[in-house]
Amino acid sequence: MKTIYVYVMDTLADWELGYVTAELKSGRFFKKGAPAVSVKTVSYSRPHTSNGPGFLEMMSPAYTGQAFYKDEPSVSDANLITAGSTAALPWAKHIIEHTGVFSAETLEAWYAYVSTGKPEHFFALINSVHQ
Repeated sequence: MKTIYVYVMDTLADWELGYVTAELKSGRFFKKGAPAVSVKTVSYSRPHTSNGPGFLEMMSPAYTGQAFYKDEPSVSDANLITAGSTAALPWAKHIIEHTGVFSAETLEAWYAYVSTGKPEHFFALINSVHQ
């Protein structure tokens, strides 16, 4: 078995790892005789989420974190922030909120704008930065 460790750098975008982790974890297109690959992930002893109840058990039969699983798009527990594959935006919001780099007003305006595209939220976002 080969083990893959992912080092997350400042410039990493979520889409950069999406294809490779999906393929390495599923093994669906591996050639015959290829070794299994393990992609190391975080411990399941803290609140977390995924693509839905049962998903983690399906993908990892050794999963034992059911007591900590939350059926929400994105879950934040101190410095551990998880999300399902369709929740990139709520995940980004949790991360930005955790880092504290946006004011609360800017964060809400940013989220409202990028989740709806409505111009009034864009102007609220711009106004929140220039205050």
